[in-house]
Amino acid sequence: MLHLLEIVSVLLLFIYMYFAYKQNSNAWLFGIAGSFLSTILFFNKGFYGSMFLNVIYVIQGFLGYFEWKWKSPNLLPSFKLKLKHHLLLVFASTTLAIGLVQWFKSLDFNEFSYFDIVLALLSIVATYLEIKKEISCWWYWIICNLSYSVLYLNLTTQDPPLYFYSVLMLSLAIFSWFAKNEWTSGLKTQH
Repeated sequence: MLHLLEIVSVLLLFIYMYFAYKQNSNAWLFGIAGSFLSTILFFNKGFYGSMFLNVIYVIQGFLGYFEWKWKSPNLLPSFKLKLKHHLLLVFASTTLAIGLVQWFKSLDFNEFSYFDIVLALLSIVATYLEIKKEISCWWYWIICNLSYSVLYLNLTTQDPPLYFYSVLMLSLAIFSWFAKNEWTSGLKTQH
């Protein structure tokens, strides 16, 4: 059953990425469904960090749908954030991750790794930037998805292993590269 749940959630997330690439607000509906199924999958596997991350994705999915469908349906992708803002976001995410890992360890809850928490925080940032159609969100997705692909591949001792998620993350990293190029080319045609 968990294997089927993983496959369906992966398919829904691929559909989400396709519609996000096309800047179609329906992307968020597929993202909500895929993230909800992922929440159930990760809960059953005991990956509570990934489960919590997918709960946040569900919430962000509703915000993204609202933003793209009603609040700013004609918003065009752009580069609004300066390098110093990105550095600040990465620094804040890294610092928060260190604090969270130390806090979890003080509670004798050692299920979370520093690497996983940094990736989770940067993924939340990426989703927020995607909601705002900030083109640099795709760089966050490329880095996070490549890193998650390696992380999930290293978790193949699980029963059943997370091969599909590892392949999904690698595929999403590649797809994010094309989405970044598509959104950037749309920016060039605006001028």
